[in-house]
Amino acid sequence: MVARGPAPPGGDLQLAIPSARRELDIVVRSAVDAPLDGVSVALLSERYPPDRLRTVRDLDRVRFQGVGTQTRYAIPVVGENAPKELLGRLQSGDLIGHFEHARAGALTVCAYTLGGDLASSGPWMRLRDHADQLAVKCAPVEPDARVVILAVPPQPRLDEYGTAR
Repeated sequence: MVARGPAPPGGDLQLAIPSARRELDIVVRSAVDAPLDGVSVALLSERYPPDRLRTVRDLDRVRFQGVGTQTRYAIPVVGENAPKELLGRLQSGDLIGHFEHARAGALTVCAYTLGGDLASSGPWMRLRDHADQLAVKCAPVEPDARVVILAVPPQPRLDEYGTAR
């Protein structure tokens, strides 16, 4: 909240809440020649060096420190639902995470793949149990950006003991 000057004597202090009207589209594509099942996209309200956010566990640590975060699941682009700014930039298999109220200024976007049937508990247990082994791809978002294209890597195959193969 931002105060709009001193309160008049005997009057009330007036506060204004800045609105976030910035729209931002995150185009997520596979870093390899394989389709994406599901992708979680996180928009962080601060700029972070990409080498500080390498795993889902790293991302969770930042989010739990009170950094403003918005999260979306990227969805497939179908026909006419593609934003006009993206026409000619999309590739087959791309997914989009759309943020309607992104904060102004420099941000960080991170994404990671979620494999399997997201309606079952399996992928969520894997995410919880192996967050330190699951890769996250992050990139800076410039203050005037309306579109960011991010190529996410596949997750490692984990054996029954939770070690990467």
